[in-house]
Amino acid sequence: MSNQKGPCRATQAYQALEKLHANGGSMSAYSWTRSMSWTGSFETFIARVVTPLQNSRLIFLYLSDYKITDLGLAYLGIDADAAPEPQPVVAGAPYSPGIRPLSAKHIVRLRSMREGSLDYREIPSRVGDHVIPHGTKA
Repeated sequence: MSNQKGPCRATQAYQALEKLHANGGSMSAYSWTRSMSWTGSFETFIARVVTPLQNSRLIFLYLSDYKITDLGLAYLGIDADAAPEPQPVVAGAPYSPGIRPLSAKHIVRLRSMREGSLDYREIPSRVGDHVIPHGTKA
């Protein structure tokens, strides 16, 4: 016989106790099984998880919800009298400076070109029997 007063860490009951605490400390048995992704039957969940936790007085049934006790919180290593941690705040959008006009040094300009370098523009393209001048789309 062991001196343990509750489920071992690697057991399904301990993981269920952690899940119950993570979901606010109170939930129905059905939603508890859904949050754990329980693949067995509901009766198996009650037999393997809920009953050992109730026998250890780590949880109790209140109306139709299972609630974690102060002893259950102490078993998880959580101070029952401690103030609840504040909810994390979602960070806002990162700062981005306003749009500034481009400076003259960043504007692309024509370089000095040799004479006749743009003569290709005057040669028309052909699409079938149609002549298409330079600069228009087909």
